[in-house]
Amino acid sequence: MFATVAISVISSNASNGWRGVSVPPAMQSPIKSRRPEDAELSRKREELEGLQARLAAPELELLTPRLELTEFEALYHAKVGPLYAELDEVEALIAERLARVQPLDLRLRNRPVTPGSAQMNRVEPLPRPR
Repeated sequence: MFATVAISVISSNASNGWRGVSVPPAMQSPIKSRRPEDAELSRKREELEGLQARLAAPELELLTPRLELTEFEALYHAKVGPLYAELDEVEALIAERLARVQPLDLRLRNRPVTPGSAQMNRVEPLPRPR
């Protein structure tokens, strides 16, 4: 890609001195710039276009799994989230009842009994008598 340079014709006029006279575009001959900077810029632009075209396909391939993952996450939270909430409530009720039945067992008394913390509410089984 080369820059086009317009040519102006300079004419001499005895009364006015030197002045520029524009030539109509149809009569102008395009002159291609041969500066190394322009050639380098042209190569870089072509390289950029090629890289952008190569990047478009992998980006499109990545978009589909991302959308599927987002859809799966929403479905998972909608179906499994309420089940975990119910599990937390049941485990909290079990911990409360065990603490009432065996008030002297320190393992049960010191356990937090708050919904939403299923892992914290798990009660270790009592050791079996020998």
